[in-house]
Amino acid sequence: MTSAFERTSTSGGFSRRGFLGLSFASLGAFALAACSTGGTSVGAGGTVEDIRALLPDYNPFTLAEPAFPSVDGSTAGFTEWPKPLADGTTRKPGNGSTFTAIAAVYSIIPPSVDSNSYYQALNDAIGARIELQPSDSGEYEAKLQAVLASPRDVPDWVVIPSSLALPRFDQAVDALFEDLTPFLAGDAVEDYPNLANITTDTWRYCVFNGKLMALPFPAELIGSQMYFRLDIFEELGLAQPTNADELFDVAQALTDPGAGRWGVNDIFENGLDQVFRIPQTFSYSGGELLGRLETEEYRLAIEFLQRLVDAGVVHPNAAAANGNPKERFEAGQVGITVDGLGGWRSATRRFAPVNPDYHQAAAVPFAHDGGEPVVWKANPANMNSFIKKSDDKERIKEQLRIADWLASPFGSKEWVLANFGVEGEHWDPDPATGAPVSNENGLKFLSAGYRYLASPNTVDATVAYPGYVEEFTTWMKNAVKYVKEGDFWGQRILEPARFNSLKTLTDDFEADVLGGRATAADLDRVIENWRSQGGDELRDFYADAAETLGIQQ
Repeated sequence: MTSAFERTSTSGGFSRRGFLGLSFASLGAFALAACSTGGTSVGAGGTVEDIRALLPDYNPFTLAEPAFPSVDGSTAGFTEWPKPLADGTTRKPGNGSTFTAIAAVYSIIPPSVDSNSYYQALNDAIGARIELQPSDSGEYEAKLQAVLASPRDVPDWVVIPSSLALPRFDQAVDALFEDLTPFLAGDAVEDYPNLANITTDTWRYCVFNGKLMALPFPAELIGSQMYFRLDIFEELGLAQPTNADELFDVAQALTDPGAGRWGVNDIFENGLDQVFRIPQTFSYSGGELLGRLETEEYRLAIEFLQRLVDAGVVHPNAAAANGNPKERFEAGQVGITVDGLGGWRSATRRFAPVNPDYHQAAAVPFAHDGGEPVVWKANPANMNSFIKKSDDKERIKEQLRIADWLASPFGSKEWVLANFGVEGEHWDPDPATGAPVSNENGLKFLSAGYRYLASPNTVDATVAYPGYVEEFTTWMKNAVKYVKEGDFWGQRILEPARFNSLKTLTDDFEADVLGGRATAADLDRVIENWRSQGGDELRDFYADAAETLGIQQ
């Protein structure tokens, strides 16, 4: 048998285009195991109905009223700091136990618990000692593989980014980690009200092999998007495009090599694929199952990408895959880029105090032909955290109470402590809004890795910049109207390792077109290679999955 958990079908993740704001393409509910012969079988859950029985009941509540409430799953936005803060829990969750944990971090590695006042404050608040071992994100996959290969060394709590695909994980998850179904499924979650406040879609992504095996770090409904520098647009008298031809014209108008400015970065992934409605993975067209590069939408997008390249509107370093695309965009060297929603927030926070004219905004959704836009629904969880299997069920319950504490929503004292630390020690209140502003200790000691163990639904609480919050939530409320699930969204389709090279083949082709080393005319040859090198076999794999899962053709 070949393990199915060799590479997860996704259009996001750690690709050649880099890590974008922790926003990944959707996967979903449960695992398919695959033999080396190419057949598929469904894990113990069986059907979508069976999966629903595994999920915690959803019991939503709020502790603070947003200025811009969620609409159909959009992110709620706050423009005022809640006063007073509420209690997110009614008890100290820990029993004095000690737990080890590992998580990836995407910033500077903070000091360990014995030298870290933020960790110490959290441990004191929860009544237990968590010894977090944060690891650089670039080294985390290798570290996880080493840890999972030695069961005796597996920590009590293991955080795994949704994008990572680890060899034989479908076997490891059952062997190493606790089945949380008896503790959280259905009304059992009532013992953990903050966990019950997490949306059902998010919990679907925590099911492995027909069991609820993980806790989520929730994501937003929409992931990475195309962004415009609207301040440069205004300076040049440009309007946001509403179709592909207008996008091309805008890119040309932005391009002025003498001024050190070009139209676009690499905007194919999470940009053109939405403008041209390219399916995220396999999809049905006229009853035929097609890989994304076999679709007419993909062909049109590649032809448009070549048109951009031929016109000289792609930044030379983007074409050569050199440098940092975010830095080029923020420096005004390109006017159009792709990034995650988190990148939009962080840029606003950094530039508003020093350059109030800086105006980055996500593109109003549009389609290449001016018709109905498509915004692909994102993966509902950016991270999964797993609890090590134990015969001591009281210890498991203690960890779940800690997870419930960490999942306290915005507006709670617990949320502030988890996100910012202790007032006066790690943060100081903003004089105008009262919102926490990290000080030198906060920047030194805080680590998001702690919050990856468990976290509440995402909100936008950039209260210092209410104009941004209004713009963001208005954009998202409008974009949600066009959100679409791919044919295989909501299913955890796990591809055998022998298909790994197919994604590389596609990525390399897109990079070669961007760099002028290939043209759209080469697509037929690439499709032929893709099919002969395993694409047809992978199609059969997905067809079997569709039949097993009852996906409509």
